[in-house]
Amino acid sequence: MHNLLFENQERFPQKSIFLDLAEQLRLDIGQFIVDRKREDLINKVEKDFKSGLYSGVNRTPTFFLNETKINTYDGSYESLLATIELFV
Repeated sequence: MHNLLFENQERFPQKSIFLDLAEQLRLDIGQFIVDRKREDLINKVEKDFKSGLYSGVNRTPTFFLNETKINTYDGSYESLLATIELFV
């Protein structure tokens, strides 16, 4: 699901996107629908989201090295590695 979410971010405004992706992965759709409404899971996602905002995360992926936010503008492994090498 993680990979599909990143690959389909432009489709997020579509209401059916998450159900479509769950079906594509052959998840148990009934359980998926129940879990999407679970208060404890909703609270966890909101807490993680707020924590990211507090830490200055405004896009994904965002990486931190020794508490320093690393901006990898193209999100590639090579770009991240080059940035890390600046710290070493």
